[in-house]
Amino acid sequence: MLTSQQDLRAQPYTTSEIDALERWVRAGGGLLVLGGRPGDAAAAADWSLNALLARFDAACTELAEPTPAGNVARLRLGDDWTVLATGDNDGPVRARRAFGQGYVQILESQAVINIRGEDTDEEKAAKRALLTETITALAAGSEPVGGSGRLPAAGGVGIFPELAKRAGNVIVYYAANQPANVRELIDRDLEPAAAQVVKWLPTVMADEPYAIVLCGGGGGGWAINPRPKAAAVIEYQPLSILGVFGHEMAHTLTGPGNDEGQIAGNIPIGNQGEAHAGWFQGKLAALFSGETDVANRNANTYTRDEEKAGRQLDLATEYETAGARENFGYGTQWTKMWYIWQKLDDRYGPTWYPRWYWVRSTRWADEPGHRETFDEMVETMSIAVGEDLFPFFNALGTSGLRERLPEATFQGQTLTLPVAPLDLSPAGPVNLEPIGDYRQPVTPR
Repeated sequence: MLTSQQDLRAQPYTTSEIDALERWVRAGGGLLVLGGRPGDAAAAADWSLNALLARFDAACTELAEPTPAGNVARLRLGDDWTVLATGDNDGPVRARRAFGQGYVQILESQAVINIRGEDTDEEKAAKRALLTETITALAAGSEPVGGSGRLPAAGGVGIFPELAKRAGNVIVYYAANQPANVRELIDRDLEPAAAQVVKWLPTVMADEPYAIVLCGGGGGGWAINPRPKAAAVIEYQPLSILGVFGHEMAHTLTGPGNDEGQIAGNIPIGNQGEAHAGWFQGKLAALFSGETDVANRNANTYTRDEEKAGRQLDLATEYETAGARENFGYGTQWTKMWYIWQKLDDRYGPTWYPRWYWVRSTRWADEPGHRETFDEMVETMSIAVGEDLFPFFNALGTSGLRERLPEATFQGQTLTLPVAPLDLSPAGPVNLEPIGDYRQPVTPR
């Protein structure tokens, strides 16, 4: 068995898990532990991995030991351990011991067995040799268990949900080691959070429940679009979990279709892309944190720092190019879009956003696969809000757009579109109001 927990913030090993690993080794199993570095003595004492290693009379200390794999933890070992490798300061970093009928080994870092593309042939051979020797030693005297080597997976990663909770049309899968505040979130917040996102962006949902997988670790999540739709969330804190869940769920929401229930037309920035998902992530985080006095997703970064905020970034030509990321930073295009959308929220209220999706699906009903140009996208947005947005987009430095759209045709009617009185001043606070009827024209404020 292999276990690894380099992140000190991660969900802890439970007592039942540690008991099971100890029984496994006593009965003849092999256990490989990938070590890590606690920052100080207090962290080392509280670290869940050290609670596991204590069963085998060992610990990863706070002392750093330089090695070819980088600085790793110096080990504290009982008398039954055999040191297999030391660092530059002669401290033990790799060790093995017999325990009952089985064996335990601590490996200083996954880097010593993880083959990378830039490794030389000699380095690759050395890593394969170390892995072979390690597994052979840990499996000494035992028979192969047989069976399939495949692991359960969803969305490209292995998941092992011990527990599941159904809350309305949401089902949450999670491990038993989630802390109390996360369990409280599961019991109290996830169902209303999911319902709220759909209220902001009405979408026809499937009959089966929307699945949420709470994974160990921190760092975001991903959306699973095939049915059953799901969101995988990799965060620690409840508010972060809610925000990432809202983000990933929004990736799976198409918004309202046309009168035939059809989704039609594609915008150049992606109907369900990162800007779209981040927009609802920000709204959900503001709703549950109560911090509604700033623009959604800190969109006013656009107005404060001309260079870092990418005020020169051309959304029409540089939205997802490598050059845009190099010149303005990753995600700057989303911040600029959030600024635009927040300004529209300020003037038209949040109903304009689902109305925009409905207008697009209605406009392209006869050509559902149509991909709009930026010019067509702004035209559709202008129809949705009932005012000409072209002067505003041009003031933002968007190239290739017409200067004015005094009239537009929608559903067989000619609409007169006055210029939207939007300037480049900072946007207002996040808008959490309920949406109205998106099939009806919005009323400017």
